Amino acid sequence: MLLATKFMRPAADPRAVDRPRLLARMAASAGKRLTTITAPAGYGKTTLVNQWCEQQAAPVAWLSLDDHDDDPGRFWTYVVGALEHTLLPRRDSIHRFLDEPDEQRLEGVVTALINTLIEERIDACVVILDDYHLIQDPRIHRQITFLIDHGPP
Repeated sequence: MLLATKFMRPAADPRAVDRPRLLARMAASAGKRLTTITAPAGYGKTTLVNQWCEQQAAPVAWLSLDDHDDDPGRFWTYVVGALEHTLLPRRDSIHRFLDEPDEQRLEGVVTALINTLIEERIDACVVILDDYHLIQDPRIHRQITFLIDHGPP
């Protein structure tokens, strides 16, 4: 069972500082496959990204990561869950790979996800992986690279 609150964007904080310059820089990255936001803890990265999400026309799938998500099976289960929570119907073609216990499932999950995005004709979507710096497993980094390289335009 997945923890649904991991898919929820943080509530807007009325005390948050407006940062139009940073939001403009993020807007300039529209159409790029990957944007990273890095800064020390407490500098408002999550708040900034949350404010940016409010300006997006495309659906936004949010996933708040934690230390426990540094396992490829768990990581991809939550990524797929975030997308299903936001814009994709549940697809057995993806879950079939998530349920397999071996290492091949990981490549299958990403490939099935890419194929599903194409089949569903998802023109645009934004996937936020909040606190991705907690992910250290090189297999996950390779799979994210594969998704970025081979995902639909």
